[in-house]
Amino acid sequence: MKNKFVFCILFIAAAAFSYADDGEMYSQIYDMALTNTDQLNVLELIREQEIAMPENFYARALRRLISEYPNVSGATQLHAADNQAMHLSVALANQRQLLAAPDLWLVVDQFSDALVRAEAMAALGRIQAFTYMEQIIAILNEANHVVASDLLYYERVAYGAIVALEGYAHPSCYLPVYFASVGWYPDWVKDQALKSLPIIAEDPSPFMTEIIRSPGYSFEIKLDALQHIEDYDLSEDKKAAIAAVALSEAWRISTSDIRQQNTMHRLRMLSMRMIRDYGAANNTVYPSLERCYNQGLNSTEKEDAINTLAKLANDDSAGLLNKFLMEMNSKLRYGTLNTEDNQMVRIIIPALGSTRNRNGVAALNAVIALDWVPAVKTLAQNALRQIRGN
Repeated sequence: MKNKFVFCILFIAAAAFSYADDGEMYSQIYDMALTNTDQLNVLELIREQEIAMPENFYARALRRLISEYPNVSGATQLHAADNQAMHLSVALANQRQLLAAPDLWLVVDQFSDALVRAEAMAALGRIQAFTYMEQIIAILNEANHVVASDLLYYERVAYGAIVALEGYAHPSCYLPVYFASVGWYPDWVKDQALKSLPIIAEDPSPFMTEIIRSPGYSFEIKLDALQHIEDYDLSEDKKAAIAAVALSEAWRISTSDIRQQNTMHRLRMLSMRMIRDYGAANNTVYPSLERCYNQGLNSTEKEDAINTLAKLANDDSAGLLNKFLMEMNSKLRYGTLNTEDNQMVRIIIPALGSTRNRNGVAALNAVIALDWVPAVKTLAQNALRQIRGN
């Protein structure tokens, strides 16, 4: 019978320790238990009956478990020892027993079961044992990058590390948990990471900006970071600022790798959409938009650059559109227009008109004066009327 030892000891203890309260009596019963299964039975009774134990009981019980653990043998006793460690970790976390932190770390370091390690890490985070925060970050970073057959083990370890880092709520915990939220894990782990992120830091923008700016991260990761910002409930100013950084970063390198080119293109396209929605955070966006127009991967990117400038509708954006149209006028004069140019001029002219900015007047007047086809001249006339307000 599972609790045979406990019932026998309780009977003896009721007479021998009649002077003691329940907590003291159970503490002495636990001390008398020689096997891990019997010790576990006592712990379960304490929990089920909600016995208030002496303050140092759980810390002392964990210290004993750790000291005896190397000599535990047999599947039944090892399983009981693992369950003891989990019971004690939860109890110590509930008591906020910071003095027990070194022993909780020994559980993480010396026990092999993933659930046991996870519970001990979660306890360390809950009691905010900052001495071990960097080690837990390292454990999560390792799990985030693991390629192994025993994925369930690392899922469980990662879950415990995420809960621990949520407990610390320190800025250095954010990125490891973020990478878990977009990592290889199943939904139950990623959902916990997503829940933990706003508890660690309400504003993700400094962390996502760090990812986007750092040369140590791939453009796929940078794209995910920008999408994270777009999906997050942040002010438009913050979203615009990060979009400006991302658009500049997407032009940082030149590569012949087709996959990387496509990812950088997608990063630019998302950045431009965000700039259209939230505005230009600073003047750095204009050189980047000019590069999107001149060097974009395809005509869609070039059109997006034109449309973004049109949406910004200020002196800088109208000045760039005017420059683009002047270049088209020059190509017409020298007979170097190609099919794409003829498509783009029909996009640039209405874009200039939509800005209602007089910086576009010179190029539009030149269109009317030059030998453009009637349809293009009509577009220029309509754009001039928009700018003049009639």
